[in-house]
Amino acid sequence: MDVCQDRIRFVAVERLVPEWMEILRTDPLRIQDMTGLFAPWIPELEQAAQTPQHSPYHYAGVLRHILDSIRYLDPFDETAALALLLHDLGKPETRTTSPGGRDHFKGHPVAGQAIARRVVEALKLPARQKKVIPELVLHHDDILPRNLETIYRLRVTEGWSDEWVQLLFRVQYCDIMAHSEKGRQRLERLEASRAFYEEQIRFRPLSLQELAIDGHDILTYTGLRNRQVRQALETVLEYAFHHPEKNNRLDLLTFVLRSMPRLEGAGS
Repeated sequence: MDVCQDRIRFVAVERLVPEWMEILRTDPLRIQDMTGLFAPWIPELEQAAQTPQHSPYHYAGVLRHILDSIRYLDPFDETAALALLLHDLGKPETRTTSPGGRDHFKGHPVAGQAIARRVVEALKLPARQKKVIPELVLHHDDILPRNLETIYRLRVTEGWSDEWVQLLFRVQYCDIMAHSEKGRQRLERLEASRAFYEEQIRFRPLSLQELAIDGHDILTYTGLRNRQVRQALETVLEYAFHHPEKNNRLDLLTFVLRSMPRLEGAGS
């Protein structure tokens, strides 16, 4: 193994990633005996193997938890699997232990995101995965509140696609399932969050293209020009998102005209 570990750094990572993905697909637990082979690109796996989790929410150390979470990924998805492989790698550096012997990992998603950003570059992953995986790592512990503001922030303000949100739900499900019975109690909240999200996006506009009016309408029926037109459409989108029953030409144009004093103050 030491010889292999010494030589593997000279193998093109583009050749290794498909082989690693097949291991994650078929038997993630094999990685427990292979952390040294990942070390040139993901040294944190070895650190995770040495990091316990003394907590009522866990039944195993960090690495075993990570690998068990991937086992719940059915059907398998490479992006979600990679996010799960990286999701708790911020724990070794953030671990603290209370006087009672309980471990805490405050801030590990932020630390994990920094690791993920480095790893996705080191593994030379496709641009899409480079973009989404660090975000999934950052938010893996954040069960979405059941409110419209959160959906609007993610889908519109931050530009998440529905695919990204669904990947987040999958990562969170697998993460929760790899907890103790007490830790799995969060599953009910996750299922409620997913149900709320899927119900709400069925009939609310989430992009300018889904509005009943466009830039031409703004130019035709108002005195707004240049950047004011874009701002008007963004204001209309937020209004129509919260009032989907108003997403028709008459109501949206009426809303724009009523909003003219504020919109005319925008830079031209």
